[in-house]
Amino acid sequence: MKKILFLTFIMISLNLFAGYKDIPVTRDLDLNAEYDTYQDWLEDHPQQQTHSSEVNRMLSNQRDEGFLIIVNDDLYENIESSIQTYQEDLANEGFDSFVLEFDGTSHFDLKVQIIVYNQTENVTNVVLIGDLPVPWFELFEDFNNNGIQDDDEAWVEFPCDLYYTDIDGSWEDNDNNGIYDYHEGDKHPEIGIGRIVANNMNMLSETESELITNYFQKNHLYRTGIITSHETSLAYIDDDWSYWGSEYQQAMQLAYPSVELVNDDEETIASDYRDNRLIADYEFIQVHVHSGPNAHYFYYNDGNNYELVNNYEIEGINPTAHFYNLFCCSNSRYTTVNNMGGMYLYGSDHGLATIGSTKTGSMLGFSDFYQPFSEDLTIGESLRLWWEANVDTGPDWRW
Repeated sequence: MKKILFLTFIMISLNLFAGYKDIPVTRDLDLNAEYDTYQDWLEDHPQQQTHSSEVNRMLSNQRDEGFLIIVNDDLYENIESSIQTYQEDLANEGFDSFVLEFDGTSHFDLKVQIIVYNQTENVTNVVLIGDLPVPWFELFEDFNNNGIQDDDEAWVEFPCDLYYTDIDGSWEDNDNNGIYDYHEGDKHPEIGIGRIVANNMNMLSETESELITNYFQKNHLYRTGIITSHETSLAYIDDDWSYWGSEYQQAMQLAYPSVELVNDDEETIASDYRDNRLIADYEFIQVHVHSGPNAHYFYYNDGNNYELVNNYEIEGINPTAHFYNLFCCSNSRYTTVNNMGGMYLYGSDHGLATIGSTKTGSMLGFSDFYQPFSEDLTIGESLRLWWEANVDTGPDWRW
């Protein structure tokens, strides 16, 4: 059984080797799409002074690594029993865990806590639960690597949790607008990180605390073997990446010997994905498709048309997979209301973890992720090792 670090909406980086330069970038095909911004986030989160305190620790003394669980202060009381069960599950797997209540809007202060626990308690995994501070980054997407912002290369700003994982790199905001624009020094991540954030999933009828409680219940049942695990996975590769389908399948086979590859251009369509694939018995789905935060855009008719799978369809489908690698532009932009990454988790009785990007682009170099995942490492640690291997490539590709 694969172990899981709650890897919900992580802004992931993108590995680009020389041979990948011709691979199309996954994009939002809605040219009129408007994304939430840093200013939007500020308006919803007026500045608040930081208050934090450790409320529980559970030591197993079996591993030289631990989990820091940081919970929004207003949320903690409503999910305390779920957090305790999670700690017990971690202890049964040999992990120490520390629970920290956090109130405030400063991502800098939150990172200080991560650094302190890393240095004093050897915490190597962090789980952020609830509405917690979001670091933002901005850049222009220099996909042709010419150092010039061309007409088709947008200036973008996006949530960037790499900030929390890299505890000794240099992060700067050169234009003093509150958004980082410079990341240098030792850029390699020391921390595996994930978010469980459901305060903006208002398409679902449950409250934030109910969604998170349900999520932890699923997680507990999976960890204790009560939920059946299917040792099969799906590589569902839409038109623009179908040529590389076998390569992606081979990478996934490092962790799952049985990987079904679907990469025929006229077969990878919205109705097939919606009606046949999401309800099939796969444990892990890796889907490559142009997307936005709230939808997938599947091509058909030789790429001349596309059809959507929308966020509002997910709950009714109730997908059966536990894990998703979303090669889908902005699908895991967790600051966006009812984002697809969140719907796969909270709109399903089975979803446990998604990996995805908060901006254009997504993961490549998949073997750097699936190899450690095959060695029974957590998803969070597997992703950290993938980042470690690929973070030195350009930020427009890796983020």
